[in-house]
Amino acid sequence: MPTPNAFAYQLPPQILERAADGLSWISLICAVSSVVLTAIRLVFQPEFAASWNHPAMRAASLAVLLLPIGFILLQRAGWVSKRRLLDLGMVFQVLVAFVSGLFEGSAYRNPDALVPGISGTAVWMMLCGRLMPNAPLKSAIVAILCVLTWPLAYWVDLQIFGYPSMPLNRRLKALYALMVLG
Repeated sequence: MPTPNAFAYQLPPQILERAADGLSWISLICAVSSVVLTAIRLVFQPEFAASWNHPAMRAASLAVLLLPIGFILLQRAGWVSKRRLLDLGMVFQVLVAFVSGLFEGSAYRNPDALVPGISGTAVWMMLCGRLMPNAPLKSAIVAILCVLTWPLAYWVDLQIFGYPSMPLNRRLKALYALMVLG
């Protein structure tokens, strides 16, 4: 099976088939885990539970449930080519990374408090990289966009909730794991 070069923008057909199948799996994982993780966070993370009462957080949660279901239906219907489906999958990956960052940032009510847990965005990036491979150039672009969603989502959280901003060094630390993965 040929390996694409570092600046390839398209995948060979064999890898494209596997990547399109991976999109189905990542969609299923996203739909199921969005419900399970939201329930777990509501029970065990009071910071998240308090912020989840805001309509924007509920809408984001609903979007993360419905978007992967839409991808599964789109793939099953065969309305778009596998290459186009994978391109849409990149947009899906970035949108879910943004919502994950939105959920993470909503827990930072006190800018000096430690929020328990791991970055959902980092886990999401690893899963997508493994189950939904893409051409190297596209993968690099998507990784950069996924990393950049965290500060954008944090800024949106600050606007929604009016929290004080955490210091720059803590924000950079939060981005470090994402940059390493990207």
